Amino acid sequence: EEIAEDALYNNAKLQYELGGGYFGEAINLLSRYLKEYPESERREEVQTLLAAAYYNSDDYDSAYDAIKSLESPDADMRAALQKITYFRALLRFDEGELKSAAANLKESRDIAVSARYSSLADFWLGEIALIEGNYSSAKSLFNRFLQRAPKGEREYALAHYNLGYAEFSTKSMAS
Repeated sequence: EEIAEDALYNNAKLQYELGGGYFGEAINLLSRYLKEYPESERREEVQTLLAAAYYNSDDYDSAYDAIKSLESPDADMRAALQKITYFRALLRFDEGELKSAAANLKESRDIAVSARYSSLADFWLGEIALIEGNYSSAKSLFNRFLQRAPKGEREYALAHYNLGYAEFSTKSMAS
C-alpha cells in the first residue's frame, strides 16, 4: 500500500512537472491521490500542485476551489489566489456577469498581496461602475487606479479616457 501511494504521488508530480499538455493528466492523478489518500501527510503539497495545475490549465474556478480547500495557504498560494480571482472576474465580465465579476474583483483587491492586481481590480470595478451609470463611484475607482498603477499598464490610458467620460457624464454642458 505504501509503495502504491508513493508511485501515485511520484507519477502525479512528474505529470505536473512535465507541464504543457500533461496538466490534464496531472489534474486527474492529483485528484485521484487526494481521493485515495485523504489523510496523507502530503495532502497540502498535493492540493497546492493541484491548484497550480488548474491555474496553468486556465481553469480558474477549479484552481480557486483547490486553494480555498487548503487549511492554511502560504504567501505563494495567497498571491496565486489574488491572480485567480482577478482572472475569474475578467471571464465573468466578458460573459456579462457584472455582479459576479465585481465580487471577484473585490476579493482580489482585498487579498492585497500584489499591488498590481489590487490596482487592476480597481480599474475593472470602475469599468463596471461606468457601465452601470454609477459615475461618482467610477471616478473614485479610476482615480484610485491612476494613483497606484504604473503608466506602462494597458489600462492606464483607458482609465484617463473613462475618467473623462465619467466627468463629462456628470456635468451639464453650457449651451
